[in-house]
Amino acid sequence: MARHSKHDGAVFKRNDGKILWIRYRDREGNLVRESTFTEDWQEAQRKLRERLQARDDKLLEIVRRGEQLQFSTWVDFFLENYSEPPLRAEKTHEANLRATLHLKNPSALANSLRFRPTTSSFICGAAFRIESGSKSRLVLPCARG
Repeated sequence: MARHSKHDGAVFKRNDGKILWIRYRDREGNLVRESTFTEDWQEAQRKLRERLQARDDKLLEIVRRGEQLQFSTWVDFFLENYSEPPLRAEKTHEANLRATLHLKNPSALANSLRFRPTTSSFICGAAFRIESGSKSRLVLPCARG
């Protein structure tokens, strides 16, 4: 386990912007600086604690690579390892292939759909209204029980 010190990491603001950054040492002792992409001090502290916990659990490199993973790379990995028979039926794999054609083309997806948070408040989280052409429908991120 990495050596703990009184100040294992720090949250700081750079002079050129409002976004908070975190600084900590990895398992090899190298200083790592990365952006938190937030202006909220509590959120930045949470991200620092997650990074330090991942480092102590020997998962830091996996976490950082997972955040940098491109969507298209993940889709290719899914299709290759989890979508083909015998894990899935042949028709399911064909449907997954068709879906990836649309998902990998962000301009077509962005042109056909617009997402807006609704003013309604739900217990399970924010709801979104999807507008596609002349049709509009409400989408909830989880089922209501």
